[in-house]
Amino acid sequence: MLHSNPTIVAELENFVCLKLEKGKHNEAFEELKMKSIPAIIMHDKDGKEIFRNTGMLSEEKIIAALKAAL
Repeated sequence: MLHSNPTIVAELENFVCLKLEKGKHNEAFEELKMKSIPAIIMHDKDGKEIFRNTGMLSEEKIIAALKAAL
């Protein structure tokens, strides 16, 4: 589970989620141009980036971003 908030967990069912760790997934970090963590990056079904945030994000903003991405 990537989050404990039940609303976020329910919204995440519509997404493919990856949990990447620096040092283990360096190629993915480079490909996604991740410079810092934590980060949330969303892509549409065609692979186009539609949302990116680095740093902490409130639960309300996470929910809004997930709903906007659908």
